[in-house]
Amino acid sequence: MKKLPLVLLSLAISMTSFKVLAETYICTQDLTKHGSPGEIETRTFERSGNSLGAYYISNLFDVLYEITYESKSNLILSRFNDWKPSLSIVFIDKNTLEWGASYLKMEKYRRDTLQPTDYGRCTVKK
Repeated sequence: MKKLPLVLLSLAISMTSFKVLAETYICTQDLTKHGSPGEIETRTFERSGNSLGAYYISNLFDVLYEITYESKSNLILSRFNDWKPSLSIVFIDKNTLEWGASYLKMEKYRRDTLQPTDYGRCTVKK
């Protein structure tokens, strides 16, 4: 009889955590500013996990992004690549469903001209 409340509590916790486990952001951008007018790129970021250490998997090379920051209205994903020291960072505004991404490495800082960053809109699939 003492185990019943514990079982019910465990069941309630697991049911609430399943909501977030399937969250996927489907984000698009117009590639005109990248030199490909009229072409649209789609990236997906699919959540895996619902606690500390959770991450998102991107469809772009099946890259794993760590959840660096998350609130009710913002999500920041990052990835450090140590084979070619660089940092990839993705910002998603959960309210406006805008997204932006940058890829940073030393060679970018050495250039005279800046390369355009990624920017577009997302939809959410839960």
